[in-house]
Amino acid sequence: MERILRGIMRYRVLDRATMVKQFEQVQDHPVPKAVFYTCMDSRMIPTRFTETSVGDMFVVRNAGNVVPHSQYFSDEMTSCEPAAMELGCVINDVRHIIVCGHSDCKAMNLLYKLKSPQESNIEQRRISPLKSWLCNHAKTSLDKFLAMNGDFKKPMIFTAETEQRKFVAYIDPEDKFCIEDKLSQVNTLQQLQNVASYGMLKKQKYYVDKNSMANSRQIFEYSEESQAEKLARKSKDSPFMIIGLVGLVGAVGFGAYKFKTKGKMSTSVFLMQLRVAAQGTVVSALTLGLIYTLATEHIFKDKGKKE
Repeated sequence: MERILRGIMRYRVLDRATMVKQFEQVQDHPVPKAVFYTCMDSRMIPTRFTETSVGDMFVVRNAGNVVPHSQYFSDEMTSCEPAAMELGCVINDVRHIIVCGHSDCKAMNLLYKLKSPQESNIEQRRISPLKSWLCNHAKTSLDKFLAMNGDFKKPMIFTAETEQRKFVAYIDPEDKFCIEDKLSQVNTLQQLQNVASYGMLKKQKYYVDKNSMANSRQIFEYSEESQAEKLARKSKDSPFMIIGLVGLVGAVGFGAYKFKTKGKMSTSVFLMQLRVAAQGTVVSALTLGLIYTLATEHIFKDKGKKE
């Protein structure tokens, strides 16, 4: 507590004047770009890892970065999350909503334990506000997570604005994270689905033709990417990497062909020269790729803007 009080005093002496100027600049014409939902974990500092400042975002924090589904909203009973959504998106015309989860989330660790009936029964929910909060508003995330049966190589499907609009996500297919962190990823995506359930966003952003919705088709079609398609995509995204690999294979193949006619040269010297040639080919291709990328993103892009 003493550290916090000292920080407040330092702020008043050193930073307050600068901050007041920033407040005055955005007081009459704030232009926030997003409503940002995240966890209340003390390690989460949204303005730092988003590099945002005064007036850039509406930030809403709670245990587990949860946004209750619209089915829990009623005239006299609601929570701050949908109220903040209305304040940001309807009243202030903010066009972006972000839900940010994180690893080692204590709320998600508890949510995973709530799969046990002993942990999530009515008696437990009555004595624990956090368990009650998670059981009411994050149980859908847990159910969807458990329905995967540990097979995270297959895609998960989430509903967007309507039942006809869906989006797909993969949850740690390389199995790098612990089970609770996988649940945290599922929960974050589920909150986006919950956000999409609020009709006030549909009224604000676009008109929904109820007559055509019955005949509309699902906009998402999923198909597994083949190895040939992956290679084609990689070739398009990083052509110089492919050139480097082809050059490497060519250098190695040429070296194998010339090995029979190396003459009196020792094998170790021949292999060393071959390695230098192969590495030089790859490094040259990557260097050219880096130069091309920098030129495209900075030099030619800036010229295009000026024109």
